Amino acid sequence: MAGTADQDDGSMVSDYDEAVTIPATKMGLRIIGMGNSPEGILWTGDADATLLTINAKDCFVTGIRFRPSGGGSAGGRGIFLAKAVDLAACANGATIVNCIFRGTEGTPASGIHTDGANDVTVENCKFTTLVTGITQDATPNAVTYRMIIRNNLLDDKCTNGVIIDGRSCLIDNNKFAGSALTMIIQTNGVGAAGSYNIVRNHWFKVTAYETNCSGCATDEWWGNYCDDTSSSMVEATNAKYMTIGIPTA
Repeated sequence: MAGTADQDDGSMVSDYDEAVTIPATKMGLRIIGMGNSPEGILWTGDADATLLTINAKDCFVTGIRFRPSGGGSAGGRGIFLAKAVDLAACANGATIVNCIFRGTEGTPASGIHTDGANDVTVENCKFTTLVTGITQDATPNAVTYRMIIRNNLLDDKCTNGVIIDGRSCLIDNNKFAGSALTMIIQTNGVGAAGSYNIVRNHWFKVTAYETNCSGCATDEWWGNYCDDTSSSMVEATNAKYMTIGIPTA
């Protein structure tokens, strides 16, 4: 396949160079990358473009190496999960697994961007060279329900990790490389309207727990390890480094 060279190889050629929209009528559509590379099919697009917009429910995406372009202006997205107020476009139930999101040409805005789609699963993906790995807009829908973000890797070339306004979401066992991320996980990132999120099984290497993480008052943040033992929300006794509460100042 065209895109099977090493991802940092300047001679790499895209398998796909386009912006695609899945219409609302194509519920349950599956996009499966089947290339010769363990990183899947290479998909790029124009500067500041969204490579894949999903307007339909229950779509499934796997095995794609998304390469959005920031064009130097912090635009560009790998996948956009739509949710219009009238639900004419609605990506509820989307599943995105085993994909790579690597920005090129500047720092693109995000790997995955949602308008508040519910029941979304993002699992076993990698994120690098992005402003934010997974992010959300305040409008038209300010709360994301029951989103699962699990077993993903976000490296030190991302500015932020996960910023959503979630309700009853599960954010579990994701890995954040290095200590350079500004915001690692934020569950009240849009309008502080979220609640009851479960954030577990992470290691937070931080400047300060309440600076690099942010949660809703009703969240559960037990069971993470954090090196900020000066925080009242991190248990330092016997060097346990266990978070005992949400990261609120």
